[in-house]
Amino acid sequence: MAVREELVTFTRDALVAGKSREDISGAMEQAGWSGPEVAEALAAFADTDFTPPVPRPRAVVSARDFFIYVLIFGMMLTSAIALVVLCFNLIELTIGDTSYPRYVLNSIRDGIAVLIVSVPLLIWLHLRENKRLAASPGRRRSAIRKWVASISLLIAAGAFLGDVIFALQQLLRGDMTLEFLLRVLVVAIVSGGVFQFYRHDLSDEDAA
Repeated sequence: MAVREELVTFTRDALVAGKSREDISGAMEQAGWSGPEVAEALAAFADTDFTPPVPRPRAVVSARDFFIYVLIFGMMLTSAIALVVLCFNLIELTIGDTSYPRYVLNSIRDGIAVLIVSVPLLIWLHLRENKRLAASPGRRRSAIRKWVASISLLIAAGAFLGDVIFALQQLLRGDMTLEFLLRVLVVAIVSGGVFQFYRHDLSDEDAA
């Protein structure tokens, strides 16, 4: 939720005038501002005795961040899907009953080709961005970085939970086979890996 500029300006002027945060909060709530709006306006300034009040760092948005983080997300999604499909085909080829081994082999080759391109690019982009963030920790406040990581967490969590639910359904129906179990494990491992990757990314951001 974005804080309205007039509320931030009022908060700053009140702090400069020597008003306490409790008095400022009470005055704003009496005027009709909601609790979250009041809290966010006060949080815009550090809780110190320094005058004028010191503003806290804000999230930043840039076209460069949009390009880089969406590209990393795209490479992560592409790599994850290609890896899952590749593993599915390997499982089908080794223990499955396929009537089209040539089609499966071609699909395996296609998956390997995708991974050869996407994985090195993903690693390079991630390491390059980590180096940039280490040199300038303030860049971790990128709003786009946070949004992309949050969306990725949602997708990964959804895939993992859907995988678990589907596995339980098959188990209760008595349709669980070794091939199906291996497919479930592949999805769980890949989605769990993506979830941990972006959870760690968000943890780094919160620590910055």
